[in-house]
Amino acid sequence: MFALLRKIAFPGSKMLISPSVVVFLVASFIVGPGLTSNLLLKENWGRPRPNHVEQFAGTADFQPWWRPGGACERNCSFVSGEASQAFWVVAPAALAPAPIRPMVMGTAVVFGTSVGAMRVIFGRHFVSDIVFAGIITIAIVMALYFFLLDPVRRNDARMEKLIERFAVSLHRNTAALLSGTGTALAHAGSTLRHTGQHLHKRIACL
Repeated sequence: MFALLRKIAFPGSKMLISPSVVVFLVASFIVGPGLTSNLLLKENWGRPRPNHVEQFAGTADFQPWWRPGGACERNCSFVSGEASQAFWVVAPAALAPAPIRPMVMGTAVVFGTSVGAMRVIFGRHFVSDIVFAGIITIAIVMALYFFLLDPVRRNDARMEKLIERFAVSLHRNTAALLSGTGTALAHAGSTLRHTGQHLHKRIACL
């Protein structure tokens, strides 16, 4: 994030980390645990957590993972956000040197599974919540790796140029917005000044 924000703040500077790697890590985290798990699924699927269903002394009806309806209104059980974040470490693990990459990625999967198991033990998630958090997050990570870091498709120079163009466009739009806001405030101030002068004259005539 620091490398990306630095590039956006100073478009002409050289990125401190490979731009394809930066976009891969940031995008996989935002799309995986961020948008897909926590925003799209958890806020809309409606599956009650285990400690909320009747079978575990709660009041809600049990809902299987494939049924999106349920009594939960927000921050629901399917899928596990914590497990999704834990499984995301597969993304940096995928950047490990080729000889040790399978071992590092396997360790990342074990880490995600361990975090998910703790959530199950605490009664906050079903096993299926953990399993699908892992499948969905790892699938998103691998898809972005394929499109951004596969040697056939990877182009760091083009990626950095795209980020630079976005940063320049953002700077221009921000400058135009601030300029327009300043003009509007100046106009409003001028209107208030003339209104005040007019009221002052009328009061003086009374």
